[in-house]
Amino acid sequence: MSQPSISCRRLPAAPTALALATVLTMAACGGGGSGRTATPPAVIVGTAAVGAPLPGAEVRLIDTAGQPGCTQAVLVADAQGGFRCELLPGRSAPFIVMVTDPDGAYPPMFSVAAQAPAAGQNATVNASPLTTVILDQLAGDAPAAAFAQDPSLLDASRLAQLPVVTGNVVAQLRDVLQ
Repeated sequence: MSQPSISCRRLPAAPTALALATVLTMAACGGGGSGRTATPPAVIVGTAAVGAPLPGAEVRLIDTAGQPGCTQAVLVADAQGGFRCELLPGRSAPFIVMVTDPDGAYPPMFSVAAQAPAAGQNATVNASPLTTVILDQLAGDAPAAAFAQDPSLLDASRLAQLPVVTGNVVAQLRDVLQ
């Protein structure tokens, strides 16, 4: 039995090399782009509530320098009172959370995020009459609104007292909260 003969035809070198280089370059790209990936933002999420959600509430986060902390200066709570703040790069904690009722039926509420979450992470900070009372107690002679007017008042010594003050307020309200 004889073997079939195979003849090879030589392709021109320059076009073959160009086609091969194009295929290899396209394969190396893998989807385009600059090769850099965006760092996901740090996010603060929470709920504005007064015993029930407060939909439509305006939410502001203010950093320690008194600057807006979110990519949107004013957030609007959803139907469940929820809000989501993507923190601006370079903003420093603590963040004061201030919530205002669009109908004016409830006084402004306050809360605090003592630390910023890491990039790509979430932290939960709710705002309610209870969190407002806690900040009122923490403020001493001033109301919680003083922290929104001058965030530097919420210094390290006050932040260190936050767990104790929270425990005291919860203990005072234990019978009501159960």
